[in-house]
Amino acid sequence: MKTIAISAAAWAVALASPLAPAEATRELNIALTFNKLTTQVSIEAYNADRTELLARSCAFSLQDGAFKDFPISFAVDDNGSGNISVQGTAHPTNDDGPVVCDRLYSPTESLVTCSVAVPASVALQDGAIAAECFNKIGSNAGDGPGLAEVFKNMAAAGSDAPEIVSAADAEAVFAQNITAEETFGLAPNSVLGKRQASGECGTAKIVTKLVGNGNPHQNPMNVQLSYPIDCGQGQCSVGATESFTVGWSVSASIGSWLSGGFAVSQSITTGNDYTCYGAKNERVCVWKNQAQTAYTVRDIVQSSKCGVLQERTPVVMWSPNSGGKGSYYYCVHGKNYCRNKGDRWLDKNGRAGGP
Repeated sequence: MKTIAISAAAWAVALASPLAPAEATRELNIALTFNKLTTQVSIEAYNADRTELLARSCAFSLQDGAFKDFPISFAVDDNGSGNISVQGTAHPTNDDGPVVCDRLYSPTESLVTCSVAVPASVALQDGAIAAECFNKIGSNAGDGPGLAEVFKNMAAAGSDAPEIVSAADAEAVFAQNITAEETFGLAPNSVLGKRQASGECGTAKIVTKLVGNGNPHQNPMNVQLSYPIDCGQGQCSVGATESFTVGWSVSASIGSWLSGGFAVSQSITTGNDYTCYGAKNERVCVWKNQAQTAYTVRDIVQSSKCGVLQERTPVVMWSPNSGGKGSYYYCVHGKNYCRNKGDRWLDKNGRAGGP
């Protein structure tokens, strides 16, 4: 039997140097936003579920204050492809390593978000956050929400998570909107119901009208236009291969479509003239932020002789902006957010106002 000799000195060293316990860490979400038009940049550090902003820098690095001894920096191109360095160690900005990153980019901006484990000893102080680096990062002519807002809604969890609708389901709803026939719905035993049934009120009809000024808001529909492509060991590209129809929709049944006086249309096609480029080990897909205006309408049942017979409950109507005003294409990189071609979700957090 083979024996292993251990010197007394070595044994003493072993006893004196027990394995140090692993240092506790906390996960942060580090977001880099770059405006291609102005070259302005911002890094923001959030808690893991992005409910609390912890730090901000108007540069490509976080290296002051709490991050003095744990610097985080980016070395990326205009589309966010490159590396994130965590305490001097570089990691690619993809989701295939110990630092998991997702990124989005459009013709005017780019966004990289990475999950980074930070020692619990990094003292993130409330109230020590730098001022906004820019007032707004615009999308297409500044009309629609920027990519930071798109990602915030795309990554929301729980009850705030966007409802993902397939292309087939969306087309079925649009067809139903077009072919639906409304009934008057007057209670037969009500005074108005009896008067209408007796013919006293003459011919009744349903008219859809704006409620007040409609309280218009921009609520774009986000649509994935391509299949997701895995780049593997080299670079790759993916183009939008199909154009989808985005049609008007409502929060409840309604008698007819109404523009409300806004520059909107009943439907629009997304187009498919855009290409996204991926790097090694990335998954990439093409999306479009199709601008829509949301406004409040209601059905009114009225007759030629009795006037208004019934005012129905207000509902929200969404209609695509005419000519696609405020719309833009963007690229999504990462397994978390590339879905199926034709999938879509409605962003209800856009700015107030019409197109």
